Amino acid sequence: MAIPTEGLWRDSSQRRRTDNFNNSLFGIISAAQTGQNDLVPSVSRASATKSYTSYPARVTISCPERVLVTGKLVLLPQSLEELLAICAKKFGLSPTKVLSKDGAEIDDIRLIRDGDHLVIASDHGMEQIGFIGI
Repeated sequence: MAIPTEGLWRDSSQRRRTDNFNNSLFGIISAAQTGQNDLVPSVSRASATKSYTSYPARVTISCPERVLVTGKLVLLPQSLEELLAICAKKFGLSPTKVLSKDGAEIDDIRLIRDGDHLVIASDHGMEQIGFIGI
């Protein structure tokens, strides 16, 4: 007895195509190249940004008034007042100004970025280190 081939072809073309590579590296790479987003897990921008912003900025602080004390790497606090308090503790003086390495006065903590080198000075010390005009 002959089996009709038309019925098999019709049934097989209506079947959902199955491939066993969905969960393999090959399947994920193939899906990424063909633009199939449902197979490739995506990372939202919010979660990627969140992981980077959870670490506070680190800055180097130095005090030219304390020649024998080296610079210190510290975590950037939330305010300039907290930064001045940290500097007072580290260098044993009462700082009043936070300056950039180039001598520009910083008056807002949001201007300081990760990796910045900050110079701490008191009003008296600024005269000694040559920042009289600031």
